[in-house]
Amino acid sequence: MPIWVGLYECPRLGVLVFISYYIEKLSISLIVTLYFFEKFQ
Repeated sequence: MPIWVGLYECPRLGVLVFISYYIEKLSISLIVTLYFFEKFQ
């Protein structure tokens, strides 16, 4: 079953997955930015 069918069937779950994915990517980029900021200060 494709993931889009699941998102269409249960949009709340899709929103939850999307938010968690987005927060994960955001936190990773934030950690990388802080790392480089500390390194090149």
